Amino acid sequence: MKEIVNADFDIDHIKHIAKVYKLRLSQEDKVHLVAQLSKTKEYLRSFKKLHKRTSSLLPTYHVCGLYNSYRVDIVASSMDLSDVFLNAKNTKDGCFTIPGLFKEKVNE
Repeated sequence: MKEIVNADFDIDHIKHIAKVYKLRLSQEDKVHLVAQLSKTKEYLRSFKKLHKRTSSLLPTYHVCGLYNSYRVDIVASSMDLSDVFLNAKNTKDGCFTIPGLFKEKVNE
């Protein structure tokens, strides 16, 4: 990240990158990329400033002071399928079905 934050981008940098990666870029594209990379550089600099302001703060692990509060996994029996599908409008082969989302018909 240091390299990007400290770099100054110009058309020559973009030409070099395009040559290395065999990219065909128009002059318009090159100018656009210079502007985008400059904006990105400024955005990354804001993280550097933020890090300076927050580096002395202690991390917050949990607002309630809990530590390793995992629940125990207990295997239990599942619901009967007749109860699961009791209020379902449409089912097929033990699954819920909904109206199609696409206009194409899929072979069944």
